[in-house]
Amino acid sequence: MKKRKNRLTANALKNPGIAAAAATLKKNAAGAVEAARAEKTLAEKGFTQSEIASLAGKSRSAVANDLRLLSLDEEVLSLIEQGKLSAGHARALIKAPKGKQLPFALETVKGGYSVRQTERAVKMFLTPPEVLRAQKNAAAAKDDERLRSAVERMRAALRMKVSLVGNAKKGRVYIDYFSAEDLDRLTQRIAGPEQGKEKR
Repeated sequence: MKKRKNRLTANALKNPGIAAAAATLKKNAAGAVEAARAEKTLAEKGFTQSEIASLAGKSRSAVANDLRLLSLDEEVLSLIEQGKLSAGHARALIKAPKGKQLPFALETVKGGYSVRQTERAVKMFLTPPEVLRAQKNAAAAKDDERLRSAVERMRAALRMKVSLVGNAKKGRVYIDYFSAEDLDRLTQRIAGPEQGKEKR
């Protein structure tokens, strides 16, 4: 099957607008917003994302992500161009309402948020409070079940009363013993036989 020729390469030098956009994409120093605007120009001239990707040396999905940046508030795009906000952080803001994108961007810059933290902040803003409560309750229930299971396993293994205070991340485990024999058995389970007293 004959490979289809990239029309962008063939036409790039014939149209000043196309040539300028193509030159921008070939620049290693082109910023994310500058590259996205050049890609948009080419897309508006009828070239496919695959053709643009081939010229830019990136994947088609990367071109699609670049173009999505242009849906952001202009002041957010300005922060990217100034180097104050990364393209990754900016993409996390795309789902936020237009009027909230700049406040989120400024909060991200001021707080030094990671991309994941920015995504989480936007998600929390977009998620109804009742859904957040349900998610929190579901996570708590899962942790409770995990803790109950851990206590039951320790009780079965030690044959002693075991209780736990805390959550899945940190807390204290209490083990009750009621005789010297219980204490010796617990010590051996945790620390192993005392040196010099191992069975021969």
